[in-house]
Amino acid sequence: MGTLHHDLCRMLYLPTPLTTDTRPPAKLLSQLSRYPNPALWGFPIDQDHIAAEFRKTVPPGLVEHDRLSRLQIHCRQYFSGLAVQCNDIWDSPTTGVRNVRSKGKPKLIMSIVKCTRPDDRFLPPPDKIEEMRKIVVALGFTGEPGWFTGKDIG
Repeated sequence: MGTLHHDLCRMLYLPTPLTTDTRPPAKLLSQLSRYPNPALWGFPIDQDHIAAEFRKTVPPGLVEHDRLSRLQIHCRQYFSGLAVQCNDIWDSPTTGVRNVRSKGKPKLIMSIVKCTRPDDRFLPPPDKIEEMRKIVVALGFTGEPGWFTGKDIG
């Protein structure tokens, strides 16, 4: 015996609905909007790779304070440059680097889409994803883009 909705559809000869998802539709969020447990879609960024690139540019013998200051500047320039390149390909109000935790470990994501829950309707077209992937790979990152969800997104 089906639900009342399904029984009514059968009686009225309407096709049975394809989904039983009763959640409200996903909504695209702005970069600054606060939402509990948003879903992010983007490219994982390897922090070890960024640190290795940074170490190549730092002169030896720097005091800790100067080294940290330079690292902060390096990361800010690196991430803003990557965000600008991705935004040039596909304009999104939520493009930027976000901190997430994956399996208890901190991770960085170049977020392209931020919404209330994963919904592929908000993704860039495949050709735009491929263009962004080429930029990310050229910087030395090999992680596949995907959805990142849950309370662990910061």
